[in-house]
Amino acid sequence: MNDYHSDDYRNQGESWQRKGARFVRYLTTRKSETWFFFIAGFVIASILN
Repeated sequence: MNDYHSDDYRNQGESWQRKGARFVRYLTTRKSETWFFFIAGFVIASILN
């Protein structure tokens, strides 16, 4: 049985940097309404925290 190590996620799948870049690329292909919902989500999350 393998012990869990906090850095194991780095060896599996895509890096967070690559996922972030793909997400930004996705958002740039969308209409401005998508950006407004995205920003509104951040605003609501900051209010609730």
